[in-house]
Amino acid sequence: MTNSSNVSDDTTAQLDQIFDILAHDHRRHALSYLIARDDGVASITELLECVGESARDGVTGDTDSEPTKNLQLSLTHIHLPKMDAAGIIDYDTRSETARYHGTRCLEQYLDLAEELEART
Repeated sequence: MTNSSNVSDDTTAQLDQIFDILAHDHRRHALSYLIARDDGVASITELLECVGESARDGVTGDTDSEPTKNLQLSLTHIHLPKMDAAGIIDYDTRSETARYHGTRCLEQYLDLAEELEART
């Protein structure tokens, strides 16, 4: 195990940020979708569908349903802005798109999280 005095403050802050981003399943599913895309770009509608399929909170294809509206609000006002602020994606509210910026370390932890989720 690495001695904490040998780990830089920048590394610790970067890890804290990655774990914070990966702490919510909506962000994990959105990131997985963006990573799987050849260009790393998706519309908010595409992300809503992807996350909605994975969500366990009653989200359906009905865009007027309350759970779907709540998911859209949480994606556009919480999750995507949080990932944008962390520099992991570019979230463009005008074009309603998100673009992923490759982060090898984040992808490794995301893979591990997906593997653990698949076991449950």
